[in-house]
Amino acid sequence: MVGWLADAPVARKLTLLVLLGCTVAGLVLAVGVTGLGQVNGRAASIYHRNLGPVTELIGVNSAALSIRRTWPASAWPAARSRSPRSWNGSRPATNASTAT
Repeated sequence: MVGWLADAPVARKLTLLVLLGCTVAGLVLAVGVTGLGQVNGRAASIYHRNLGPVTELIGVNSAALSIRRTWPASAWPAARSRSPRSWNGSRPATNASTAT
């Protein structure tokens, strides 16, 4: 087998070398494209399993905030009982005679 390659002209040897290189490059390209397709599928799976619910929660939070901004403060039960504007941060005074 080596005899025919040794006796072949240089142009044929270079042509075979270029064809062999193109074949190897094509195989590497095929493996790379297949691998990237698998990576893309995994990334989409991670997004839909983990980040999809987070984006839904962001939407719910945005909707709740928009409702809260449009309703008057008196409509919220927490605002009627203890408003942050009226609370000064101190504790209510305790009766010293009841403490033992």
